[in-house]
Parts: sequence; C-alpha cells; structure tokens
Amino acid sequence: MVLTVGIIPFLGLIIPNIISLFKGDNLAKTLPHTALLGMSFLLFCDILGRVLIFPYEIPISMTVGVIGSAIFLFMLFRGGEHMRNRTKMFILLGLAVIAVVLYLFWELNGNYHYAFPRRVIKVVAMALTGIAIAYSTVVFQTITHNRILTPSVMGLDALYMLIQTCIYFFFGSTSILVINIYYNFTLAIGAMILFALIFYRVLFKEGKRPIYFLLLVGMIVGTFLGSITTFFQVLIDPNEFLGLQSKMFASFNNVNSDLVWLAGVIILITFVYGARHMNQLDVMSLGRDTAINLGVPYDKLVQRMLILASILIAVSTALVGPITFFGLIVANLSYQYFRTYKHSILITGSCVMSIVALVGGQWMVERLFSFTTTLSVIINFVGGGVYFIYLLLREVGQQDDTSQRNYEVFW
Repeated sequence: MVLTVGIIPFLGLIIPNIISLFKGDNLAKTLPHTALLGMSFLLFCDILGRVLIFPYEIPISMTVGVIGSAIFLFMLFRGGEHMRNRTKMFILLGLAVIAVVLYLFWELNGNYHYAFPRRVIKVVAMALTGIAIAYSTVVFQTITHNRILTPSVMGLDALYMLIQTCIYFFFGSTSILVINIYYNFTLAIGAMILFALIFYRVLFKEGKRPIYFLLLVGMIVGTFLGSITTFFQVLIDPNEFLGLQSKMFASFNNVNSDLVWLAGVIILITFVYGARHMNQLDVMSLGRDTAINLGVPYDKLVQRMLILASILIAVSTALVGPITFFGLIVANLSYQYFRTYKHSILITGSCVMSIVALVGGQWMVERLFSFTTTLSVIINFVGGGVYFIYLLLREVGQQDDTSQRNYEVFW
C-alpha cells in the first residue's frame, strides 16, 4: 500500500481506537466498521484537501496527518487517566520518532548528500532548543509555585533583543559581530548569563527575599529593556532594520552546525548538573517551610536552579532566537498529561513534547505554509493567544469553585 499511495500517517493508529471506543474489542464485530470508517475518513480528507485551496490540492497524506494528529492527541489526553506514566512516555517517544522520521525523509527524493545533513542539523537544533526551554520552564514554575510564569519574565529575551538591536544600531549589519556568528553567539550568551548572575547576586545579597519580589523586579527590568530596544529600533536605519528582523523571531532555517554542537555541550553539562537535584525539586514543590523542615537547603537551591534556568534560556535564545510562550505550553501539557509530582517524569515528558511540537510544527511551516510564516509566530499565537488565556480562565474558575465551596461550608 505504501508503494502504491505513499505514507499516510496516523490512519492505522486512530481508526481502530475510535471504533473500539464505541464497539468494544470484539474483532468480528469491529473489523467491518473499521474498514468502513477508514474508507470514509480517507474520502473526507481527500475532498477537504481539494476544496480548501481549489484549484490546487493539498496532498492527502498531509491532510490525514494534521487531522489525525489532532484526533490522536484528543484521544491521548482523554484516556490518559487510566494509563501508567511509563505507557504514556512510550507513546510520546513514538510520536517524537514519527515526527522526526517524517521531517527527515518527507519528499527527500534521494537527496542524501545536501538536503539530509541540513535536515539533521535542524532536528538536532530543535531538540536542543525544546529540551532547554522545557527543562528551564518546569524548574522555574516549581520555584515560583506558579504554572503560568516562564523564565522570560526575568527579562532575558528582552536583553537578547537589546543586544542585537545595539549591534545593528551602533556597528551596522557589516560589523564582525553580525557577520561572525561565533562572536554574536558568544556575546549574547555571555551577556545574558552575566546579567542573570549580577541580577540574582544583587537581589539575594540583602538576605531572604520573597520570590515574588524577584519576579516583580525582573518584569520591571524586562519592560525597561524592551522600551530601550523599541527606542533604538525607531531610530535605526530602515536597511539595517531589515537585517535585524531576522533576529526578532526564532528560526531554524539557518542554524550553524558548529553552534549546534557547542550549544549541545553546554545544555548537556547543565542537564547533568540539574539531574542531581531532581529529588530536591520534588520536595521543593511542597513549599518553602516544608522543604526546609525536610532538610532541603531551599534558598541555595533556588539560586542554583534560577542560574541553571537562565543558562538554558540564554543558550536556546542565542541559538535560534526568542520563543516566548513555548515553555508555557509544553510544561502545562506535561502537568495535565502525567499528573505526578515527580520532576524526573514531568521534565522528561515536557522535553519529549517539545521535540514533537517543534519538529512537527517546523514540518507544517515548510510543507503546509510554504515558509509564509515562522514557527515562533505559530507558537506565540497558540501559546499566548489561546492556551495562555485558557490557563488564566481555568485558574479563575478554580478559585471561584474554591470560594463557593468555602462559602457553603461556612454556612
């Protein structure tokens, strides 16, 4: 069948499971319904692909892949409460493998010498970026005990944009800091890590500070840096601004292979160091007083984890550019999907989800949207415009339910 019509993803995965939800597991009864639904689903996807961009046509494999992945994710989260975390993790790993294989070999047409190595570098860059953002976001949300905050509130993304804007404003697009990507990468990482170290050193110097004081100062500093960046961008030469625009959005299209391996080494070292504190993060999620009573050096661990999160965000941002809401999406999906307190599971799951989202999203950008948009725009729209609002409304709804229950108990 594959030789006849090509690869059709998710079809054999979702159709039998949909039938089993309604008809049970009796093979004699479900087999005719499975064949009929499979035929109807393919016919629907083929008609939809012909109608959407008439007189052109969307390949049926692409239509089935998009609709099938949405149905599969819905079934995954709906029935996930009855599955063990190990089973859920294997399913996520399977999705990640499917996304990677689909991206690497889709329409490769035997071009293994030029296209394949470039695709491998992109996949590695997306995996490293996703792992760094997911890991830092889960750690940051554990420290702040707030699931709608990301490390970007500390102003690192704003600092990155200020650095790039100042380079183009004062030195121009022909400067060695722009042409030599190694200098640019090193300057961006060094400046963001130094900023984080000084920032935490100054705020923690006075002794015990509430974590929300740290967040408040970080948001103010980020807004201040963003205002300076906007001021320079208004004054900059329009020709220089065109070059600066490539730094304003995350892009995986022109990632340098040497920078990918350098970033991979930094992320690996940071990840190995952070793995030693997984159990302490589990205790930290219980709150400051409880963690101290259980023997966790809470304040020192908060400082270390904040620096670790800052390093990961600095590396991922300097490698591909800022992705504001991506960590928010994968972290909260991991919380909802696994429903456990163990950070070893939550962080691993969010990292695998980030690989699925980035690789699958980049495949859609290249094959479905034909590079008319960037992956960061889609992520920021979904994360900031849709999912972030959903999280806010859910938090408000939970608070209202709690208040209503307390009111009923009181009376």
